[in-house]
Amino acid sequence: MQLGLQSEFWRNLETFMQLAQQLNLLVHLPSNWAAYPADPPNELARRNAELLLSRLERSRLAPRRLSAIMDGGVGILFASGAKRALIEAYNNGEIVVATYSDAASSDVWMMSLAEGEELSASATIDKIRVYLAD
Repeated sequence: MQLGLQSEFWRNLETFMQLAQQLNLLVHLPSNWAAYPADPPNELARRNAELLLSRLERSRLAPRRLSAIMDGGVGILFASGAKRALIEAYNNGEIVVATYSDAASSDVWMMSLAEGEELSASATIDKIRVYLAD
């Protein structure tokens, strides 16, 4: 047993390395990859997802999963108990965020990767962290 792998730092590092590998594999996803027509994530969606993962890693907020989304892009999912948060980086460059659970109404907003904007990545990460912790 390696003691270093038991710390939160090493677990987060391993999680983000796995997510980066998953993201890199999406470049090979064919057109119509799902049971019905679906565009694979393009370079813009993958680049935005990579930037988001970098900011999430610095903020120490690890997603549960990363995957292609049916509408064309990359989805980054967070979960805590019955609460969920989802960041979707679309092929057209838009980034949409949602928080939801069975017990509460959904909250959906657009975000930007540019710092200094009202719904920047930093503000979104903070909002997701607070939502999942409540």
